[in-house]
Amino acid sequence: MELDVKIESERFDSALKDLVKVTGLSQDKVLKSEMRAILGRTMQLTKKADRKKIIAYYDYKGLGRDQPDAVKGKVMIDGELIYTRKVHRKGMWVKRKKGNQWDPRRINPKYKKLKEIFDRQRKYALSQIGQSKATWYHLAKKIGATGAKLGGVNVPGYVSNLKMPRRLLAKLQVKFGEPLDYFVEVINSGETINQPMVGGRGAMRVAFDGRKKFYLENVKRGVFKETEKVLKRYPEIRVELES
Repeated sequence: MELDVKIESERFDSALKDLVKVTGLSQDKVLKSEMRAILGRTMQLTKKADRKKIIAYYDYKGLGRDQPDAVKGKVMIDGELIYTRKVHRKGMWVKRKKGNQWDPRRINPKYKKLKEIFDRQRKYALSQIGQSKATWYHLAKKIGATGAKLGGVNVPGYVSNLKMPRRLLAKLQVKFGEPLDYFVEVINSGETINQPMVGGRGAMRVAFDGRKKFYLENVKRGVFKETEKVLKRYPEIRVELES
């Protein structure tokens, strides 16, 4: 599912035109700057995964039906599709002279293999903490973001250094409009971004609304009438003043 947020932007667009006029910059540069600021705030508001919950989520103990939700599915082992909740840590049939007998103390070899699988999954999940935040940072870089800050917001190291899978990167797109009808469209179809516990959809809406209020307040205060004030309020905007 794509993150599709539609927001009333008429007054935002009006203030944007004022900013274009006072800075003397092209509309695309100003709009890209503002989009980076919005993405920075969205990144900040998007929730980070809880390390303890991830560890508990993949904690396979061979408890049968009492397993956590993450380990109640099916896993392929040695060409056989196994229901994890049917595999207990102890207890298996063993061959003896008197025939097959049930040994309740013997560690089930299938348990060992399932344990290894979930240990790997947990390790990978822990390596991806901050993935949802990182999707916004990646989109901002596509719009030209550089440095340790994004629209005035610090980018955590666990976000900037995260190596996301290719399948996720393919779902992060940026589109630009033509000069006469310029726009910046970001598409975030990440697997987790729309989940309520992550809050990516709400984060984007809050970030945009906050930026709109920021604009309107600056219009009210007459910030756009003085270039120096604009530069202080919009640090990503760069204007060369003639001496």
